[in-house]
Amino acid sequence: MRVDLFRVAGARARQDAWRLAQALACGTGPAAHRVIASHVRGRVLARIEPAPDETAAVDADSDRLRDGYLKGLAWGARVEAKGDELSLQFSTNEICWAGATLHFEGKGWLIAELNGGCD
Repeated sequence: MRVDLFRVAGARARQDAWRLAQALACGTGPAAHRVIASHVRGRVLARIEPAPDETAAVDADSDRLRDGYLKGLAWGARVEAKGDELSLQFSTNEICWAGATLHFEGKGWLIAELNGGCD
């Protein structure tokens, strides 16, 4: 994932993007929370697909982010760039996935959206 992330982030704070992606996918406990919280401004949209009515906004201290996001359960990472955004997607089990959209702002990356779903 690191090579793909560096490629799509280009010169835009790629170490920051990598540190955040690691914390989201693999991080647990207070250390992961510190990294994640430092990349949240206000509230973050959390969308569960395919149910559009299951959308909420969470802040950095929500249960969903307090001790990490995927807590090391992520595998099969995919990274895409869309303008000033990076889309990260991970498999979390045989039929489910989770991810995040990161938005480049100023000198670093912020979490713009959390998403996930099951087939």
